[in-house]
Amino acid sequence: ASAFEYNGINYSVSAEKTASVINNLTKPYTGDITITSEIIYLNEVHKVTAIDYQAFKDCTGLKSVGIPNTVTSIGNYAFYGCTGLTSVTSLIKNPFYINSIVFSSSTYSDATLYVPQGAISKYEGKSAWNQFQNIKEIAGIPGDLNNDGVVNGTDLVTQTNLILNDQYSTNADLNNDGVVNGTDYVLMVIDIMNFSAAPA
Repeated sequence: ASAFEYNGINYSVSAEKTASVINNLTKPYTGDITITSEIIYLNEVHKVTAIDYQAFKDCTGLKSVGIPNTVTSIGNYAFYGCTGLTSVTSLIKNPFYINSIVFSSSTYSDATLYVPQGAISKYEGKSAWNQFQNIKEIAGIPGDLNNDGVVNGTDLVTQTNLILNDQYSTNADLNNDGVVNGTDYVLMVIDIMNFSAAPA
C-alpha cells in the first residue's frame, strides 16, 4: 500500500483501487473534515472504504467530520480523544458494527450524529452508533435525488426522467414552483457545477 495526501487528508491506497484514511502524524487534523467517497491517485480513481485505526485520534481541534456511504469499516480509536468534535455526519445507509472505542464517551454524549433520511432506527439499533445521545436525520440536499450526499450527473439523469414522465419530486423542483421542468434542469446543472467546485 502507498500513502499520500489528498485534499488535506492522508490515505493509504491498495492495488484493488480502494483507499483508507490514515493518521497525519506531522499535522493533526483540525476544523471541518469531509471524507469524499472517491480520491484520485496516480490518475486512477480509488474508492474510500475504510477509516483506519487511530486515524483521527487525539485531534482535539477537529470540529466536524463527514463519512461517505462507501466506508465499510472504521478502526478502533479512529476518533478517540477528539474532544472538540460536535458534529458527525454519516452517509452510510446501513450502518455496520463499530467498537465503542471508535469515539470518546464525550463525543457520544455531546456531539450530534447526522444520518441519512429514514436511517435513524438502523443507527439506534446498531452498536456502538446507538451510544450517540443525539441522532438526527440529514435534511435532503436540493438536487440530490438518490440521497448519496452529492449532486452529480446521476441526479441529472433521474431529474430528466421525472421531466419526461411528467412526475414530481420535491428535491427535483429546485425553484419550488410545483412542477419539475426545464428551468429545474438548468438549475440542476448549475447546482452540479457549484457542488463539484465547492471545497470538500
